[in-house]
Amino acid sequence: MIRSALVVAEPYASLIASGEKTLELRYARTSKRELVGIIRKGSGLIIGVVHVSGSIGPLAEADLDGLRDRHLVPVGELAGRPAWRSGWELEAARRLPEAVAYRHPNGAQSWVTIADQEVRSRIARQVQPSCGAPV
Repeated sequence: MIRSALVVAEPYASLIASGEKTLELRYARTSKRELVGIIRKGSGLIIGVVHVSGSIGPLAEADLDGLRDRHLVPVGELAGRPAWRSGWELEAARRLPEAVAYRHPNGAQSWVTIADQEVRSRIARQVQPSCGAPV
């Protein structure tokens, strides 16, 4: 069952949910290795799920250039984000057929704990076991 969700700005939230973006750039590594929700930043909606399978970095600029086909961040945007030096490896992404509304807690920026059992159940009902990890 989903316990947490990652807040991601567009267009990257949709690119992750579609499986096109397989490396999320962040300021630090993550120890999470589980299926998580994908929140479209500012929407109050969980639009998909993805399995966080690993974490790499810190990455040098040359590494980031070599991984562009996975992180999909344009050169100009990376230049403005010097803190994005770690990559969270993503796999088995799936867009939810119907986005799930949730209550965003004050102060949550990257991760949101999904404590509401009904929200967790609504996500679980939409995700098939083939997603690569237990829901």
